[in-house]
Amino acid sequence: LAARRRHKGAQCAKNSRFPVRGRKENTMYEYFYVKIKPTAGFFSLTLDPEYRNIIDHAAEEGWRYVGYLPASQSADGCTNELDLIFEREKA
Repeated sequence: LAARRRHKGAQCAKNSRFPVRGRKENTMYEYFYVKIKPTAGFFSLTLDPEYRNIIDHAAEEGWRYVGYLPASQSADGCTNELDLIFEREKA
């Protein structure tokens, strides 16, 4: 068996802390989700431009857009619904 080598200066991931940009340590967050339905074309997915208005409106209310997840998929792997994810610090 070959010995495993670590590059000089490399740190073990379990012993290092990776800060997440824009987030404070030991802060609790609350989340809310908005479900949107993309329109499937032959080789593409198209989103209604309304999703931009949803993100802008949530930002005005103090929420930060953090990403999306496919909420449901068809048997052939096509995305049927997406959840837009927003967060803000708990009061």
